[in-house]
Amino acid sequence: MNLERHEDIIFLSRERYQDWDRFVLDFNRSTFYSSSEWVEFLISTFGVKNQSLLFIRDGEIIGGLLLFLVSNFFMGKKFISVPHGSIGGGVLCSEPRIERILIERALDLCKKYKAHFLEIRTQQLNSLLNELEFLQSQPFLTSHLDLIDEESNWRALSRGHKSSINKAKKNGLEITESKNQKVLKQFYHILQVVYRAFGTPIYGFKFFNNLCESLSDKGLVKFLIATYNQEVVGGVMLFCFNETIIYRLGAAKSKYNHLRPYNALLWHAIRLGCKNGFKHFNFGTSHKDDNGLLEFKRRFGADTKPVNFYYHVNRGKIPNFENYTSKYNLAIKVWKSLPLKFTEMGGAHIRKWIC
Repeated sequence: MNLERHEDIIFLSRERYQDWDRFVLDFNRSTFYSSSEWVEFLISTFGVKNQSLLFIRDGEIIGGLLLFLVSNFFMGKKFISVPHGSIGGGVLCSEPRIERILIERALDLCKKYKAHFLEIRTQQLNSLLNELEFLQSQPFLTSHLDLIDEESNWRALSRGHKSSINKAKKNGLEITESKNQKVLKQFYHILQVVYRAFGTPIYGFKFFNNLCESLSDKGLVKFLIATYNQEVVGGVMLFCFNETIIYRLGAAKSKYNHLRPYNALLWHAIRLGCKNGFKHFNFGTSHKDDNGLLEFKRRFGADTKPVNFYYHVNRGKIPNFENYTSKYNLAIKVWKSLPLKFTEMGGAHIRKWIC
């Protein structure tokens, strides 16, 4: 590997976190998934091995690749940039030579650890990864909304969404921000029920508690809670960093869907973004065939584009998302019938690998 004088590649250590965060703020496309806070959260919550790479020139960070080794005794090993998020992976750098060097170093690590594959998740198409014979998949779509001001973003809503938001307010649905653990546990229970109904493993409560305890006071994570007659009926979790708010997940009690909690919660999040100077709102990812959900997001004025999953296979096979999300999947059918306590315990372990 050819490096010029005063250039080096090092691993991202805690001593370099502040330097890294200053570096990523110069990139408009950087999100919470690019931050050192997310790096530390992944290490402490899921036990992944941080193998993130920095390209240093004359002591300064010129480029970086967030990279994590995910291991399972039964399933093996894989490298992901970045786990537990569908965007934010890949090299941050403005120099093509450095991008190539960092990707090639990541491939060397994949071979060293005998991992199944290297996976990079990004919103950007990448010709270098194609040149390096990465396989490309686009199983998900992400929905993005430019934040202008409350009045302009209100005008961008569909007539139906405006009516639903007004209906929620008229019927007494209240949206507030909360860090209260008792309230978060009630929200978590709603998530458990909704996720089980979809046959999707849920994170353990530790995931939410760690986020709240370590990051909510810094304004990086926000929980918006919907209440009706003082009962928690739904909520959403948001990641806030740089210029972007990301809707990470949300759920509501189905018996209160007539109050339109999802519409009200997301509109409150959009208003929050406008008020606090954010420029972008990311509605998270949806499976490419989930037309109903995609249309729901479009009616907020959002544009939709594919998320690119790039894989370089070292050994074994890459994930088949069509099997994971198929309604005919036997595992999904079984999961829907399990007791909630089991889905919490089992989901916490499963999500360490399916990440």
